[in-house]
Amino acid sequence: MPMSRFERKVRELQANPDTYCHEPEDQEAFQVFRDNFEMSNAQDAIDVVLKENPEIQVLYSRTVPALLNRELFWSRYFYGLAMLEQEEERRTALLEKSNSREEEELKWSDTEDVDEESSGNKNPEAAVHLEAAGTKMPSTLDAQNETNSPEIQDEYDDDDDDDWV
Repeated sequence: MPMSRFERKVRELQANPDTYCHEPEDQEAFQVFRDNFEMSNAQDAIDVVLKENPEIQVLYSRTVPALLNRELFWSRYFYGLAMLEQEEERRTALLEKSNSREEEELKWSDTEDVDEESSGNKNPEAAVHLEAAGTKMPSTLDAQNETNSPEIQDEYDDDDDDDWV
């Protein structure tokens, strides 16, 4: 079964040595995270991550305790994971908002079609704005009659077809 976008991002995070060996960019947010991070509460999750990801076991054995302590290693990992989860939540919310807007627009365009058919206007929104301004938008039938009326003729057209050679 193919991985979701989020699952791929988690795998990238897990396999990237920078996740564990470099300070996160937002130091202030990371410090807040660390202040609330409890290793004892994360132990079950750590066991699962190590069991499912041999790459992390290798990185862990290379870096702890030679380069950093156990708590720092895991707090960086879980901080990165929390940032990915927040990003995914924002992305999901945006998608849902976008989908609801599309549905709303679809509902509006359904009613616009009905309005157009009943009024004969090509642009019902323009008709509403014009009527609010005290101007009436001509119907399609009126517009057709105006273009076909004998009063409106092209001054260069002498109505004989002798200009076709």
